[in-house]
Amino acid sequence: ERMLGLFDDDGHYKEFITQGAKKYAYKVTILKDTIKDIDKYRKDMEDYIYYEDDDVFQELHITVSGVPKTGASALKGDLNNFKDDLVFEFKDTKKNLLIYVENQEPVELIDYLGNKETITDKSGCCILPTTYILGKSQEYEHLLSDESAKRAIYNENV
Repeated sequence: ERMLGLFDDDGHYKEFITQGAKKYAYKVTILKDTIKDIDKYRKDMEDYIYYEDDDVFQELHITVSGVPKTGASALKGDLNNFKDDLVFEFKDTKKNLLIYVENQEPVELIDYLGNKETITDKSGCCILPTTYILGKSQEYEHLLSDESAKRAIYNENV
């Protein structure tokens, strides 16, 4: 049970950037002496680690509604790439688009051996690799614009 207005501490970030609600990226420093199995850590986190020295790992993470966490690799190790029109490609996210079809017409399929089969199912689903293009909501973009009187309370570089 929780009182309204309380929130969890998500930690402290070395750097943080946002494009609006549920669209942010951040850097985290992990001390190597806190990791039990360094080799396993490197393997598990290879898409997130962008810098390593003798004492620490630096990791990039994202939270973008609709984009898997693995999309952090789209930043190419640079938090400044988290900006409008960043394309999260399928190779970074492994995200699929599902298209459902009802009352579909019969379809004749031919496999690689030349075998033909007519599919007569009335409904189906097509799974396609997809991308996601990052952008600000219109409301958030207005807050950052010179037309917004509310902008004065923010200390942001647009």
